[in-house]
Amino acid sequence: MVVSHRGDWRHAPENSLWSVKCAADAGADVVEIDVSLTKDSILVLMHDKTIDRTTTGKGRVSELTYEQIRCHFLKDGLGLSTSLRVPTLEEVLVLCKDRVLLNVDKGFDYIDLIYPLVKKYGMLDQVIFKGTTTLEEYKRKYGTYMDHICFMPIINLQALGRDKATKMVEEFLSCEDMVVGFEFVLGSDESQLIDFSPLVDRDLIVWMNSLRDVYCGGHSDDRAFVDRSIYDWFVRHHINCIQTDRIDVLISYLSQKGLYNHKK
Repeated sequence: MVVSHRGDWRHAPENSLWSVKCAADAGADVVEIDVSLTKDSILVLMHDKTIDRTTTGKGRVSELTYEQIRCHFLKDGLGLSTSLRVPTLEEVLVLCKDRVLLNVDKGFDYIDLIYPLVKKYGMLDQVIFKGTTTLEEYKRKYGTYMDHICFMPIINLQALGRDKATKMVEEFLSCEDMVVGFEFVLGSDESQLIDFSPLVDRDLIVWMNSLRDVYCGGHSDDRAFVDRSIYDWFVRHHINCIQTDRIDVLISYLSQKGLYNHKK
């Protein structure tokens, strides 16, 4: 599975409707988006706490109304103004329904608002929620939603170490149908790498980011841009879901290897 980070931000402003559409058109299986909440409780797509970096405006999302944010334009990757505006989560759900999976990053921060919206559009099986949480924390904070959402714990192998990380995985797996998979953060080397094949054998997603070296033991997109065989490492280690900043490069590599089985 190919996951496009913040939409296809190399071809459109990150977290814009156009970047989401570009990612889906390019063949992403999953589109990752970031959600934030305005002063008047509207869910919008925004990675940062402020709108300074990605729009022509300034200010904290939480201190601006939706209309105040919509007065400004999104910037492209070069920092230049475009004609696009900050979209709402609802607009993205309408665009993606029955088309592509969504990963709503920071989704648990606002799950009481996001869940009914996703349910309204009949997309509970189309949206993946992720979080750095233990099983007990998950049950305590989000137990109301456990039987209704697609959940993926984030396991930081570098921070936890191999033994603690393995124990955490086993705890989640002890509860039947609790998770759809796991996202793993490896670190800048492979010292804490674990065997992912048992998870794949159970038809679970094994997700890793190729965005930067620190996430994937040095096997990053920018290295693969020069040498696509870098991606061989993910295949050898049974990683079946890759979040990328270079969707075209990754899909080209997987297609040449006969490993790209995208179905719209």
